[in-house]
Amino acid sequence: MKKITDIKTNIKKEVVFLKNITSNKQPVIVYQFGKVASSSIHKSLEKANYLSFQVHFLDSQNIKDYKQKLIKINLPIPNHAIVGSQLSRYLKYLIITNKPLKIITLIREPIGRNISAFFEGDNFEMFNNYRFDPKKKYDIDCLINNFIKASSEDLFPLECSYFPLKWFDLEMKKALGIDIYQYPFPKEKGILRVKHNNIDILILKSKIEDSLKEKSIAEFLGVDSFKIIRSNVSDKKKYNRVYQEFTNKIKLPRDYLEKMCSSKYTKHFYSKDEIDKILAKWS
Repeated sequence: MKKITDIKTNIKKEVVFLKNITSNKQPVIVYQFGKVASSSIHKSLEKANYLSFQVHFLDSQNIKDYKQKLIKINLPIPNHAIVGSQLSRYLKYLIITNKPLKIITLIREPIGRNISAFFEGDNFEMFNNYRFDPKKKYDIDCLINNFIKASSEDLFPLECSYFPLKWFDLEMKKALGIDIYQYPFPKEKGILRVKHNNIDILILKSKIEDSLKEKSIAEFLGVDSFKIIRSNVSDKKKYNRVYQEFTNKIKLPRDYLEKMCSSKYTKHFYSKDEIDKILAKWS
């Protein structure tokens, strides 16, 4: 019965998706590896009447692998994976017909991002073997050990370790044919715009001020102004208290820190001064 219900739900989502992409609205894909403050951008685009999609995967093989691993451990397939499947087909159509496509990608230093991902929804259950309960008193040392254990394994795409470091190669390069590492990134400014054939990409560091993001997105969309409405903020989440205790107490192994901070991803997007601060914060 559950499978029939899931199929009906997916069919409804497919119909809504097809109706959306045949509308006259400008499609904007918020395409990133998660936990980078992308929900606020996505919701703000929707509120401004843009046709916005929020996805982590567009490569069809990565989507297939992701779904199979979720099914294997009996976790539900999230909406972003369903949308990603639909968009991967839509992308082929856009590329063939040379229709314009705008993509916004946010980046975040990988260690803080991985800790946020560890606490998020099904990830928490996957790495700790139980659902998060805000009423429960947690053993912070035990949670830290579980995070370090998860971080010692390469669990792509159900990850809490190296996925951010690989994402541009495993996803954007494969799905769009764009090697973002060929484009120098202005580390201090934290904003880069890349145009490749019919694809227009805006890359933003998640930590830059909202006012700068708003200005950059407005210019990117060709409008006078754009307003970001905050959503999915960690300090409003049910796990915030435990998350704060966790981040205040955790000290990470040197080899993990070095892998994160000496990676191609981190060196491309972050300055030496920024990397030193990341190391100091988590070591």
